[in-house]
Amino acid sequence: MNGLQHFLCGNFLGRFDDHHASPPASDEGESESEKELYMPRDYEAPVGRASKGRSVMGRAARDWNQYRKPIVVETRVGKEVLRSQFVGIRVTRRELQQGMAKKLATVDVHTIEIIQCKLKEEPPLSEMLGVVVLKLSRNELTCLSRPPKSQHLKPLRLETLACDRNKLQQVEPGALSGPLVASLQVLDLSRNQLSFLPGDFVSGAQQLRYLDLSHNQLFGLPDSILKCTRLLILNVDNNDIEQLPTAFGRLTSLRKLTASYNALTQLPESIGDCQLLEKIRVVNNHITVMPHSLLKLWKRKGGVLEELLVDGNPLIQPSVLARHRVAAFHGEAASSAAMIFCDIFF
Repeated sequence: MNGLQHFLCGNFLGRFDDHHASPPASDEGESESEKELYMPRDYEAPVGRASKGRSVMGRAARDWNQYRKPIVVETRVGKEVLRSQFVGIRVTRRELQQGMAKKLATVDVHTIEIIQCKLKEEPPLSEMLGVVVLKLSRNELTCLSRPPKSQHLKPLRLETLACDRNKLQQVEPGALSGPLVASLQVLDLSRNQLSFLPGDFVSGAQQLRYLDLSHNQLFGLPDSILKCTRLLILNVDNNDIEQLPTAFGRLTSLRKLTASYNALTQLPESIGDCQLLEKIRVVNNHITVMPHSLLKLWKRKGGVLEELLVDGNPLIQPSVLARHRVAAFHGEAASSAAMIFCDIFF
């Protein structure tokens, strides 16, 4: 899996999580370093070093000024890691005054992090034209709303949006589509209460690389996701998904699919068109038959598939005689679910 343990995603340094089992739904005791999603890594600026960036102005700026901090964002270019310094806002475990979220529209910074602050009020995303990284993890947001119809939308610079571990029950049509997601590369909506996504979800997100919808209550995925042709990682673990989109094969850049602990009865035949897939994890579903097109993904057939985890499925075909369990992956002992299917797959 050369080149994929770490990969460049704008200002995002990402890597695969190689745990075979799905993580528990509860996140009690979980430290920030254990997050599956690796967001831009922030560092305190060296003492005495001036920060770059324009100063914020006005009353709204004064409200947020106390939380402004210089940050350093790491970007990987080949084997080299470059560091750039920006001005950001970071608030953790603070109760914010009502109305402060609305004032973020007037604050000109690169990164905004509002973590575990019991935030219920949505920031005006469509007005935050200069923000590149927005992290709203562990709050109490219940909805991502569409912009006002009267507003003329301009493309955002937003590359990373994390709203994981909130109480999201709805993403309204237009909330995450069009100009709002034109630059988006990382989207994390995991560990919420979503059961439905609008038909235009991430429509226009041509740069999207990482999408995490795990630990929700989704019954399916909208076809609009298939337009994200640069998507590398799709995580939909721990939902109630009954089937993946029929034309799933349009995701030709996909490297990792993890859809364990759902209600899948089959994988789409078109999955064989995802020629760059290296890992497929569909543990604990209701799959009885694997699609013939999986053969096209195997190295012997010209593909790059290294791992297929299917434990906990009532497989009828292929039979137990037609599968060979491997003893190890990447030099480590493999789980009993790791199987390589050979030429007698069927």
